[in-house]
Amino acid sequence: MSYTIRHINFAILFILLSACTGNLQLIKDRPVSPTLASTQTQTIFYLNRSALSYGVFETDAISVSIDVFNTTPKLSRDLGDISIEDGSSLRIYKLKRGESTVVHSMPPGKKRVTITAGGQTKYNNELRGVFINKITFDESAVQIQPSGQRVVIYGDSIAAGGNVDSPSAEAWPVLLREHYSVIVEAYGYRTLYDDASTPAQRSEFAARISSWAPDYVWLAIGTNDYDFEQWSAGEFGEAYSGTLDAIHGSNPKAFLFAQSPILRVDESPNSLGDSLDGYREQIEAACLARAGWCVFVDGRQSTFPQLDELDKDGIHLTGTSSTKYAEAVLKVMGK
Repeated sequence: MSYTIRHINFAILFILLSACTGNLQLIKDRPVSPTLASTQTQTIFYLNRSALSYGVFETDAISVSIDVFNTTPKLSRDLGDISIEDGSSLRIYKLKRGESTVVHSMPPGKKRVTITAGGQTKYNNELRGVFINKITFDESAVQIQPSGQRVVIYGDSIAAGGNVDSPSAEAWPVLLREHYSVIVEAYGYRTLYDDASTPAQRSEFAARISSWAPDYVWLAIGTNDYDFEQWSAGEFGEAYSGTLDAIHGSNPKAFLFAQSPILRVDESPNSLGDSLDGYREQIEAACLARAGWCVFVDGRQSTFPQLDELDKDGIHLTGTSSTKYAEAVLKVMGK
């Protein structure tokens, strides 16, 4: 009898211990309440990968971490920056090449925070520049959709902030964001030839532009098509007309602004025998033939940067002339 009882007691003890062990395992795997663990609440966001991409957030956080990847070539090192406006000041961070994390401290209390990436350029047939991988606030945060009508800007390095000291803060499309929600489809060395040399390319490009659902599309392209001599002014004009039609067909509600290239110091004929004015004339003719939904903007007019206001390379902008450029665009758009 005692032998049986002893074994029964041992079996009961084993079952109880197993049950306790199982309960302990369940407790270990169960999520722990943040209040009990005294851990901070973090909120993570991701931005699109376009040049000068930005996000607007409302938060009580006092710190934000930005994981960023900077592949800017050495010859374009001015593109390597991000900017953070936290309601008290605008801070610009210059970035070394490679992966890095920027930690930015902010004043306490509810605030609106705007984070902007730098520019991009094509280098060895690869898109290089500043790419924000992740934004982490140390408290809860909400992303705010930018107010105002949406504008997509299509262009080259002049639109991407090339040669200004801080593209994320000084590029003329960034300056427009006080009045509009602005998406930038631009990078250094870009040409219309890259996007529109065939009907299939034009259709794909128009779909990408229209995917942003813009109210306005501002086209500022052509100076590299002239400079790189990829096609004649006539061929450029034919493709430009087709591009306008493709964008309009993809999004008939969007209004287009076709801006001819601003002045540059050297505008002598290229190897194809065309001057930059030849490309400008093609832009004007294409747009005027579509006047119901396209406005031609002459980039040579005095409201845009003039020769003595350009950077020392005679092509790009300075911080001052970038501001003038933004003011000219706003005037055309009625702001």
